[in-house]
Amino acid sequence: MELDPNWIVAIIGISAIIFPTISTWLNNYYQLKLKKIDMFEKCKYQAVENFTKSFENYYNYGTIDNQIDFESSIANLFIYFSIPNYKMFDKLKECIKENDYEKTQFALAEIVRYLSSQIDK
Repeated sequence: MELDPNWIVAIIGISAIIFPTISTWLNNYYQLKLKKIDMFEKCKYQAVENFTKSFENYYNYGTIDNQIDFESSIANLFIYFSIPNYKMFDKLKECIKENDYEKTQFALAEIVRYLSSQIDK
């Protein structure tokens, strides 16, 4: 049984249309996924940066607005990071209350180190 040349041309024509379309769709689909991951990682970085800045303002000035910003930045971290419990933040707050600069900086460094380990670089 011989194939009709018209069928061969039709198969080649359909393939020339379908395969580039599928390839383009797959490429765009995965590019979108990579962009979402990239945006999520940037949000994580910004959340940590916001946390450290709000901590600094709260520690240095201690106004009620600074405290609200600080608490808000902590809550924001829970959106982007896997944080098993709130204890590390309690330790940081206790150091702030004691006004112990060294312990406070150490507690802050522990938190930032833990969060940074969850950011893909």
